[in-house]
Amino acid sequence: MLKRYTTKLNLFFFTLIFLIYLFAGAHLFSFIEQPTERIIINEMSKTRKDFLEKYPCVKDDDFESFIVTLLDANKHGVDARTNFTT
Repeated sequence: MLKRYTTKLNLFFFTLIFLIYLFAGAHLFSFIEQPTERIIINEMSKTRKDFLEKYPCVKDDDFESFIVTLLDANKHGVDARTNFTT
């Protein structure tokens, strides 16, 4: 009886330690990547703003729809840089 209790207790503590290890690793990774992520987000926002200012005939909603289509195609392995007109 004591052995079964000890085994369950060990499993509980190993699981708890493992989960703490995972969360600590995720937090550390997020902390390390955060400055780079902010830079990329700022660059993307600036690029989007500059594009919409340069081409005022493109509506924001249409541009958003175009980006979603490109990202969906990329997710399925289609390279958006490919010239489909030839």
